[in-house]
Formats: sequence, C-alpha cells, structure tokens
Amino acid sequence: MKNTANSFLSQRKDTLSLAVRFFNGGMFEIGKRLEQASQAANPQEHLEEEHVKAGRNAETSFAASLRLKCGLDNSSLFCCLRIPDRYQSRKREIDAVVVNADGIFCIEIKCWSGSVKCSEDKSKWIQTTTRKVATNSFTTNHIEHENSVKETQTKARLLRDHLSRQDIYVTEKMFHNRVVFTNANVELDDTISNDPAVVKPSEHDKFIQSFSRGYLESLQDAIVPSWISGKLSYSQLTQIKTALSSTGTWDVIRLNGGRQLYGDFKGCPGISLDRQKCEAIVFSHQRSRTVGMTWALFGYSPQVSVSLLERGGKGWLWDAYYASSKIPYNTDVVFRICGEEVDSKIPANDIERISISI
Repeated sequence: MKNTANSFLSQRKDTLSLAVRFFNGGMFEIGKRLEQASQAANPQEHLEEEHVKAGRNAETSFAASLRLKCGLDNSSLFCCLRIPDRYQSRKREIDAVVVNADGIFCIEIKCWSGSVKCSEDKSKWIQTTTRKVATNSFTTNHIEHENSVKETQTKARLLRDHLSRQDIYVTEKMFHNRVVFTNANVELDDTISNDPAVVKPSEHDKFIQSFSRGYLESLQDAIVPSWISGKLSYSQLTQIKTALSSTGTWDVIRLNGGRQLYGDFKGCPGISLDRQKCEAIVFSHQRSRTVGMTWALFGYSPQVSVSLLERGGKGWLWDAYYASSKIPYNTDVVFRICGEEVDSKIPANDIERISISI
C-alpha cells in the first residue's frame, strides 16, 4: 500500500513537472512572439544624408529638365548607366547619357558647394567647404576628388569600347564628355571654369536647351546622309539606343525613413527573381503594434508580404504584379552596396521597395 502511494505521488510529481515546463516554454514562446511583433511594428528609421540627397535630387532634376524642355524620352536619355571597364572586372557609372544626331554625350552632374580648385598636377579637384557649428565658430573641410573631366573622358572611352563589343562602331569624335555644376553656390577656379568640358551653373539652362531640336532640324537630320552632315546616321542611332536600353543600371533599395542604397541585389530566401520580367520588389508591412500583439497571442509570428511588380506593369489605377509571397519579417536580403567589397544583409522589415535593373 505504501509503495502504491509513493508511485502515485511520483507520477503526480512528474506530471506537475511536465506541466510547469510546458507552461514556462509556452510563456517563453509567447514572450518571444510579442517581442517580434514589437520589432516588426517599430522598424529602424534610416535617414538619408543631406549631401547625398542633394546630389541625387540634382541628377533627377537635370533629367527632368531634359525631358520637359527638350522632349527627350527614355530612348534618347539614359540615367545611371553602368559600363564595364576595359577588363570587364568592374563597372563605372555615368550619371546621364544623351544620344542624338550630334553624338553621344556622357554627362557627370555635380551639386557641390564651396570652392573647387585644381591641384598642381591637375589630377585632383580639391573642394573646400565652410560650415557654421556655433556662434562665431566655423569648421572647414577639404575634400579631394578625382579630376571629373578626366574621369568622364575615361567613362566615354569605356562606353565606346562597350558598344564596339556589340559590333557598333562609332568614331571617337562623336563622343562628348561634360561635367555639369548645378549649385549656384559653388566657386570654380579658372583652370576648371575655363575647361570647355565644364558647364558652370550660369550655363546650365543654355546647356539644357542645346539638346532641343526643332522640326526643321530633325527633318534635316533624317534626310541629309550622315557622310555629308558628319552626324550619326539613323541606323547608328537605332543600334546605339537599342544597346544602351539593355545596359544595366543599379538596383536600388528604399529603406524605411527614405534612405536609398545603390548596388546589386544578390538574393533573398523565398523570392525567385527574373530580372527581365521584374521591375521592382514591393514589401508590404503590418505596422500596427496592437494587431501584431493580438496575432502573437494566437501563435503567429510577423511576416512581410512581398510582391513582384511586372516590368512595364505600372498603371494609372493599379499596378500589375506577376507573383507574391510571404516571408518572415527578419529574413535577410543579400545586397552588395556599390563601393563595398562584401555583401550586406538587410532585414526585410527595414525595406520598402527594391527597384530591379535589367
């Protein structure tokens, strides 16, 4: 009888121990899901640095002016093209490329402020900026840049090589390089200011208008043979535009808070990507803390809805998506940021959208 009682007590003790462990484990899982819901509802805010934002706004504004004032479309204006170098081991970016009968214009856009002077050997441009940090207190910064005119010349040669590899041969004289300063608060020294490849802020509007072509001029370009006019032929223009339209740009990640990262999208678990078919990956988040906590109590962990926007599928009323899926909120998106030597892993919860280049 005593042994039976001891056995019964032992069984009850084991059962109680299991119940305690189950309760503690369940509470731990609930606490974990509640913490995840809190993280999903409050993502890290990534703000863009002001000088980076100013530079990108200048590039966007320049392209918008060409489209609005000169009627250039995407078949004549190409932004942020990435051209392989001579050994095709890395790529160089050209801010804007304009193609018309007068040639191929490789344009670098600078929104610099302060003073800019050329070094004695003319290999560098030295920018000096002064910033007020307190009353009667200022700080001066000196930034050394590569000579942008020489850099743009190099990029123009690489573009010519890139076209040649596709059996499109254009004489060197048809390539023009320009460095456009857009900020009226910049002071250029005489060496830079007098360079014919440099467009000063006061010449900005005139330079934009130089790409405007009237009806008679367009008609003349179409009728007069290129060997007489010395301009690019219709056939050459068609080949060049076709080649550049299939030349890639950067992939762009837009983070929560507005910061944008340029580079190459490498992959993400749960997403199968066809670059020719996909224009963008759109991330949709559930940011309500109350809703997230409620779902957590019912055993659900936060997820992110991912939709793949079809290339050319953006419409007036709705967009065309060809695939969608759900991934855990803390899934890492692998992305190689331009200029970095290693891949970065960015949580899906911090991402709003990824624009995909061809």
